[in-house]
Amino acid sequence: MKNDINSSIMDLQKMVSSKSLKLFATTYFGHYCKCSFAPFHLELFDYLAEIALKHGRQLAIAAPRGNAKSSIVSLMYILWCICYGHEKCIVIFSSTRNQSEKLLAHIKEELSSNEELKRDFPEVCEPPNPRWRNDDIITKNEVNVISSSVEHGIRGFRYKENRPGLIILDDVEAVETIRSQEQREKVYGWFTKVVMNLGSENTNYIVAGTILHFDSLLAKLISHEEFPGWKKMMYKSVIRFS
Repeated sequence: MKNDINSSIMDLQKMVSSKSLKLFATTYFGHYCKCSFAPFHLELFDYLAEIALKHGRQLAIAAPRGNAKSSIVSLMYILWCICYGHEKCIVIFSSTRNQSEKLLAHIKEELSSNEELKRDFPEVCEPPNPRWRNDDIITKNEVNVISSSVEHGIRGFRYKENRPGLIILDDVEAVETIRSQEQREKVYGWFTKVVMNLGSENTNYIVAGTILHFDSLLAKLISHEEFPGWKKMMYKSVIRFS
């Protein structure tokens, strides 16, 4: 009887988490969620869950470093999409190949060793996986996640018949890439000519990072009218001084 009750609770927990990214985070990532969520986190949870179901959205997030935006966007959200099958093809970009591979490594680590995920999503987590490389994985439930960077862009990517349904740019701008106008223009051109042509009209684009220069790509996405239709979310480390 006790086992049946525990099984029912876990099934209910799994079902409810499919509708709530926040509940998914608190249920399966207690090792990350050790403090209360800020209003910024709650807003982000709600909007990310919304676009996973509607598609064709563009989101720019500017927030100070150390505020868990990468943990939410490039880890928990991607794993939520993988576990519940919201996406079949996901691309993650960062400033360097090494950094983008680290983001993918965090995802692989959770799929391999997170006991709560393994318990509730054996169809996703149990090995063997069709592909399990440093920069490219295919999960057991056939979700392809590839990592790349500004310096190693990809063109015309797809997994089987699926073009990328989710493209995330996580801190693609580093101090070195915003120092000169030439470098800033290079990143801007790469984004507009390569990244924005990878997906389709149903692709969700998420650009998350910290604004490092008034003429940076993220600053333009947040403040310029050049990108109509983008949802712009900007947060400060200090809301108001005491």
